[in-house]
Amino acid sequence: RSSLEAPSEEPRPPAAVCRSLLTLCLKKAGLNPDEQAYAIQGMGNVGGTAARIFYETGKKIVAVGDWSGGVYKEDGLNILEISAYLSDRSHCLKDYRAEGGKLSDQ
Repeated sequence: RSSLEAPSEEPRPPAAVCRSLLTLCLKKAGLNPDEQAYAIQGMGNVGGTAARIFYETGKKIVAVGDWSGGVYKEDGLNILEISAYLSDRSHCLKDYRAEGGKLSDQ
């Protein structure tokens, strides 16, 4: 199985978004997907799943955002920790304090 394939239990649309982004855009631009830093806007079904797939396949995610703002960490965020925090639907990224710097929603 390719490192870009999602585990079988992942929903297919987000997995397809990840593979398309990595294979079509980056490689066509002559960039190696494993050497890039990623920012993900939206941590819901598609964005959150994409972030987990990127993270679990070793990609460095430096920023994530939602409607409330976001967090940034130059050497990479712990997406599993952020996803666990956001699994409580009363939480949003503007209140996340575990790591990284806060990004403005402006």
